[in-house]
Amino acid sequence: DPGFLLVRACRKAGLKVVPVPGASAPIVALSASGFPPQPFVFLGFAPRKRTDQCTFFAPYARLGVTIIFFERKDRLSASLASAYEVLGQREVCIARELTKTYEEFIYLQLSEHKSLPENLLGEMTVLIAPSTTTEKDSEEAVLMMYKREELAGGKPREIAKRVQAKVFGWSVGEIYTLVQGLP
Repeated sequence: DPGFLLVRACRKAGLKVVPVPGASAPIVALSASGFPPQPFVFLGFAPRKRTDQCTFFAPYARLGVTIIFFERKDRLSASLASAYEVLGQREVCIARELTKTYEEFIYLQLSEHKSLPENLLGEMTVLIAPSTTTEKDSEEAVLMMYKREELAGGKPREIAKRVQAKVFGWSVGEIYTLVQGLP
């Protein structure tokens, strides 16, 4: 379906895209987001706890899918922070009040989750675009992720396994070897 390319071009040109009401908010949001519709996965509501959120997003870290889920306004920033931790930098679309008077599409990067407006109201459907990364993550990125994971504790190989689930193109052995030279 090349329709998303047309929607993306319209949004880039500053043209308003209004979805046609449908039976399903995730599909309506996807049709007007400009994100690739194939494949996509709808996950329902995100869990409340950070560790559960990380587990929620982890299976999709390496898959080239558009992720769609529902979230409440008071948990939105925290859920996006967890998504960023697991998925890395990706584009996000927050579709709220779909097919209603105050319909709005908010676009940002996962790393910008703290910049969300505080007065968001209404029903929210969150879309996370597939990763645009096709190259192996840099050594610097892997080392930064390792240092963050090290704070959670564990043996070096256990930490390397956690990092491997979050980075692209690295095996546990490669990460373990890389960090052996760390002070």
